[in-house]
Amino acid sequence: MITTVQRTILFADIVESVQLYASWGDGPARRIVAQAMARLAAAADANRGTVVKTIGDGLMCTFPDPNDAACAARVMHHNLEDLSASARLTHHLNAHIGLHHGDVIQEAGDVFGDAVNMAARLVDCAKPRETVTSEATLAMLRPDEQARAHFTDQTTLRGKPGQFRIFELTWEDLGLTTAPLLEAIEAACPSRLRIWRGTDVREVSLSNATVTIGRRDHNAFMVEGQSVSRTHARIEWRRGKFYLLDVSTNGTHVCQEGTAGLWVKREVYELRDRGTIGLGEPVLRDCEETVYYEVLRQPQAAGPVRRLDMAARSA
Repeated sequence: MITTVQRTILFADIVESVQLYASWGDGPARRIVAQAMARLAAAADANRGTVVKTIGDGLMCTFPDPNDAACAARVMHHNLEDLSASARLTHHLNAHIGLHHGDVIQEAGDVFGDAVNMAARLVDCAKPRETVTSEATLAMLRPDEQARAHFTDQTTLRGKPGQFRIFELTWEDLGLTTAPLLEAIEAACPSRLRIWRGTDVREVSLSNATVTIGRRDHNAFMVEGQSVSRTHARIEWRRGKFYLLDVSTNGTHVCQEGTAGLWVKREVYELRDRGTIGLGEPVLRDCEETVYYEVLRQPQAAGPVRRLDMAARSA
């Protein structure tokens, strides 16, 4: 039977288990990892959680309430601390944990839905010994749980549109490394990046963090051409900087003003100052497929876009 319910999804992954296998050997290391997994499951069970499945050296749990999940995450970290001490491990076992509350579909003992996807993306944002959550889930926590939280980042999440504010839920009394306020980031860093081709102009900024480029109309910036992939590249705002992510078949040729340019294929490249972007082909002067870009360091009034005098171009 399929049902839709509200649940908090928690992913916990044990990290640095590779060193454990290298130091102890396969058999003893596997037994220690099994003990660690049991400690994680016990923490979930003690806080009204249900272990849905194990994934490698980690697990996925559901909780009826995000406060239960936050408490369970704290216990998980402490349980791994205790196990590392009792086993006298040189490399302590640590976990990184992500949790998010929302609608899920329950089917045949498993859960599916956007809340599951969000929690999976959040655990990727967590460092070892960290628990992170979303702003929406943080707002649902009790005041004492919220008091443990601090803002760490605003970033994109793979497969999710827009930017998300990430918060860490602390579990130990240490000096915290907190992220600067977004206003400070924007004041200290370039505010936006403008890209254009002919009269088609787009901007990438904190408020519009991702622009896709390609030859199909689902892209925000459409460029036709035989060498252009359906979705060719993405330009993203990340903590005040701008990056081009090539996802194409033929690669992207990026030419910063004053340079000969370089090829980017299935890679990430930081866009600085101003230059041109060739989709699947080297950058050519006045080529219809050439995309121009410029990082704007101060807010500027909208006006006519100037052509760039590129000091060096490849043939």
